[in-house]
Amino acid sequence: MRLFHHQAFLQSPGSRQDRLRRSRCGGNPEKHIRSRGLLGTGRARGYTKSPEEYVRENKKLVTGKEGKERVSVAAILLLGKNPQQFFPRAFIRFIRYDGTEAKVGKDMNVVKDVIFEGRILEQVEKAVDFIKIQMKEKTFLGHDGIFVTEAEYSEFVRTEIVVDAATHRDYGIKGTDIQIKMFDDRLEVDSPGTFAGMVRKENIRYTHFPEIRRLQLS
Repeated sequence: MRLFHHQAFLQSPGSRQDRLRRSRCGGNPEKHIRSRGLLGTGRARGYTKSPEEYVRENKKLVTGKEGKERVSVAAILLLGKNPQQFFPRAFIRFIRYDGTEAKVGKDMNVVKDVIFEGRILEQVEKAVDFIKIQMKEKTFLGHDGIFVTEAEYSEFVRTEIVVDAATHRDYGIKGTDIQIKMFDDRLEVDSPGTFAGMVRKENIRYTHFPEIRRLQLS
């Protein structure tokens, strides 16, 4: 996934995602934004503007007030040179358990504990790839006499759960992180934040928040 064709979900004005976009960090863009990768991606997609022009003109990633430029939280998380400098817990953590439940103390059964830092899209790509090498694969003889290998979790499932966790987490909550927990029989994802609008744990399967809208970042 790349920034120029990635879609972010931003809720109605006043929601936590909208506050994220409007929140600002002090300092000039060149100091905090990683322009090299943005420039290379932009040229590959046919963009002619410089990285600095892009972040200043696109969705208010950088704004000016009283002669000073301010970088948005969204810009830091998506394009920042070191997002964890400002948001230490804005990372994805993968935990692999031996068995079907998480145990603590002398019975602790964690067999893998890895943290993925960097920009949001980098975290997502690394986490999705890591799940692939940690999950089980089953090989069997198909009906046509050819051996078939099936992954425990498809690429779509792996990508969807990680992207959703990173996109919908509340980055205003700074005391915790996204956690992907792999057990022998399931995969769980914990993303900091609350449900949107009228959605609750009890009705999440059939209730949707009608005011959610997509905003293209490019």
